[in-house]
Amino acid sequence: KMQIACQSFHKVKTVSLKDNSFSNNILSLKKINFTRIPNSGSFRSIKQFSLPSSSSLPKMIPCQVGPKLWSSIQETYHRAEKNKNSFKFDTKVEVLEDPHNRVDFVLRISTALKAKKTNISSSTTSTASTAPPKNPFLPPEPELLICQLGDQHNLILNKFNVVPYHVIITTTEFRSQEEPLHVADLKALWQVLEAFPGDAVGFYNCGQNSGRSQPHKHMQAVPLPFSAEFPSAGHLHRAVDRDSVEYGLPYNTPFAVQSLPYCCFAVKFKPGERPSPEALGQLFHRLRLRAAVSLHKSDSTRDCSSYNFLLTRRFMMLVPRRSEFAGPVALNSLQYAGTFFVRNEEELQYVKRTGPFSMLVQAGVDWPTAMQNAQVALKEMSEGDSEGKAEQETREAAKEVAGLRLKRLGMRKP
Repeated sequence: KMQIACQSFHKVKTVSLKDNSFSNNILSLKKINFTRIPNSGSFRSIKQFSLPSSSSLPKMIPCQVGPKLWSSIQETYHRAEKNKNSFKFDTKVEVLEDPHNRVDFVLRISTALKAKKTNISSSTTSTASTAPPKNPFLPPEPELLICQLGDQHNLILNKFNVVPYHVIITTTEFRSQEEPLHVADLKALWQVLEAFPGDAVGFYNCGQNSGRSQPHKHMQAVPLPFSAEFPSAGHLHRAVDRDSVEYGLPYNTPFAVQSLPYCCFAVKFKPGERPSPEALGQLFHRLRLRAAVSLHKSDSTRDCSSYNFLLTRRFMMLVPRRSEFAGPVALNSLQYAGTFFVRNEEELQYVKRTGPFSMLVQAGVDWPTAMQNAQVALKEMSEGDSEGKAEQETREAAKEVAGLRLKRLGMRKP
C-alpha cells in the first residue's frame, strides 16, 4: 500500500511521483505494483490500483467570501480546538512602553513557543539525517483546512496559535518563502482581511532573516487588537498618517515612514476604496525596490532578500531585514506590528532592558545606513541610455531613498 497525491483522475496507466509533487486531492491507491527508477525518487509502472470510497477522501471546501468566510473560520477554529486538532497556548500578557519613544508594545510569554519546533535548519543543525522535513502544508491537515481561496491557495488554521483565529494562506503547490508576493497572493490575503469583522493584519515573512518558520510560501492573518488594552497597530497607523500628511502625498503613493526609527516604506490607501489585486501588486513591487536599495541591492534583477510585509485595509508596509535575531529573540512581522512573543523570562527581560524599538532597529536597517546604501547603489548603476524599465525603476527608488532628509529619529513619538 502507498499513498499518491495528485490531481483527481479516473483512469491512470502510468504515474510518475517526485518529491514535493503533491497537490490538494489525496487518493489512496491500493494493491499497487511498482518499480523504482534507479537513482531517482520516482516510481513507474503502476499497474493495478483501486480507489477508496469518496467518504474517506479529504473534503476540499470551495472558496467563500465575506461573512460566510468569517463563519467558516470561527467554526473550524472551535471544532479543531474542541477535538484537540489545534492548540491555543496560555500566555502571560504585559504592555511595555518603549523607554525612548513612549510607544506601547504587547508582550506575551508563551510556553508554546518554547516547545514549538521549526522546519528551518540552522547552521548548527546536524546533517546526519538525510530525511527531508515534513511539509505541514502539503497536504494540509483536513481538520485545519477552512476552504480553498481560488485555485492557487488554501486557507488553514495555525495549528499552534497564541491568539484566536490565527489563519494561514498557503499555496496549493510548493513555492519558496523567498519569492516575492504575486498578484494572486495579495488577492487571497486581501480576501481574508475583508472577512474579519473588525481590524486585522496580514503579514508575510520573506527570506532567511525575516523570522519565517516554514520554507513553503505562506501568508498569515490575525485579528486586531493584540489585547483589549492595546489599539489596533496604533503606532503604525499614526506614523503612516503623520508622514503621508507631512509629505503631502496622494493616496496609493509609496513613501518612507521616517517617524519610525527603523527603515520601512508604506502606502496609505484611500478610505473606503478597495484596491484591485493588480494595484496591490504594483504597489508591493515599488515598496520592494525601495527596500532592496536600502540593503544595497542595486541589481534590478535581484530581489530584496529578506523583509517583513504588513497589510491592513488602511495601508501596506514593508520592512527590510538584515538579521533574524535581536539578542536572543527572533523577530518576525508581528513584532514590527507591535507585539512581541517571548519564550521565557530571560527573553522578556532582554526586551525590557533593550527596548522594543532598539531591537527592531538591530534586526532591520537604521535610516542613516539605508540612505548610505542607496547612495552607493546609485553610484554603481550605469548611466547608459540603453537601460530598461526595471533599471529605471530601481534608479528612481535609489534616488528617493538616497535623497531622504534625516530627522531626529528615535526622539519622536509615532
